[in-house]
Amino acid sequence: MNNFIDDKSKNSSHANQSSRTVLQQKPKPRWGLFGFLIILAIQAFLIYQVLGNKSQISESQTQLKFLTEEITANLSTQEKRLKSVNTALLNEKRRIGETQQELQQTKSATEEANRQIRTQQRQSKRQQQESVKKLDAMISRKADDQELSALKSSSKTQFGTVNSNVESNRTELEKTKRTLEGANRDIMDVRSTLTQQIARNKEELKMLRLKGERNFFEFDITKRQKFVSVGGIKFRLTRTKWKKGRYSVKMVVDDRTIERRHKFVNEPVQFLVGPTKLRYELVVNEVPEKDRIIGYLSVPKDKVLASERRN
Repeated sequence: MNNFIDDKSKNSSHANQSSRTVLQQKPKPRWGLFGFLIILAIQAFLIYQVLGNKSQISESQTQLKFLTEEITANLSTQEKRLKSVNTALLNEKRRIGETQQELQQTKSATEEANRQIRTQQRQSKRQQQESVKKLDAMISRKADDQELSALKSSSKTQFGTVNSNVESNRTELEKTKRTLEGANRDIMDVRSTLTQQIARNKEELKMLRLKGERNFFEFDITKRQKFVSVGGIKFRLTRTKWKKGRYSVKMVVDDRTIERRHKFVNEPVQFLVGPTKLRYELVVNEVPEKDRIIGYLSVPKDKVLASERRN
């Protein structure tokens, strides 16, 4: 009985310990469920990633297929173009070969024609030389003594006429020469008179004006100026050597430009103007400084008496 009670007490104590143990082990299933859910979530995420990658792979495969088809089409087009170019090259090569052959034929024909022309020229030259020789021989045979005598007589008559004409021309030339000598003397007298009547200063110029034979136009010209009109004549100073009293000047006379170089102070410079050949006279009295001249231009008043034109 006691044993039974002991056993019962033991069983009850053992049961109590078991219930406490169960009560202590109840929280363990909660942590396992949480881990299981985490594992499920990870698996779901992995499955999602796999499905997403599969979709991307499918799109990549579609794009790759499209690119492959496009490349294939381009290669086909390029191949067709290459065949067309090769065909064109072959045709061009064939045409060039034919052209070279034609050029060679033309060159040969041209050389042959040139040879024929040179041969004909040589033959023509020989024929001309032979014809000239034959003509000379015929002329020599026909020229007899009577013809030569007639020719000599005619020549003498012609020479006599020429001699008489020469004598007549010689007489006329002598008259013309004497006339020119007289005119030259007159001109020299005019020049000498003008030279003796130059004015070297303003006082002498006043005295010349009082004679009333010529008009006088005074001037003061510098090199900086262009052509300056003095008494109807245009002058331009081109150079001076003022320490030596020398100058050079250009003049426009009857639409012609003439130049007088290295002239001295008070040296008269004479020139003819117009169709009536009037003698003008330029006199420079001073070269007071570099690139400056002072003087006058003398012009005849009576243009009829002063004319040097010879009819």
